[in-house]
Amino acid sequence: MVGSRVRTAARQAAGTMLIEQGVNIRVVQEVLGHTRVTTTQRYTHVAAAQVQDAGNRMAAACGARGGNCNGNCNRGLKTP
Repeated sequence: MVGSRVRTAARQAAGTMLIEQGVNIRVVQEVLGHTRVTTTQRYTHVAAAQVQDAGNRMAAACGARGGNCNGNCNRGLKTP
């Protein structure tokens, strides 16, 4: 029982580290051997810094388009 918890924690840590390094979730799915990407999503955690980076990239993209994002750039994104 303890062995399976350790393996699960190790797989979760490995998946999360890959995501944090910018590896596409579909690649992480293959590495972890998951049939469904939803399983991989449950196994990994998104760091607050990644969420902030995504918001910054979206805001920059909106700005590059004349700044007309109609307030949608940061909607639904949590800040750390």
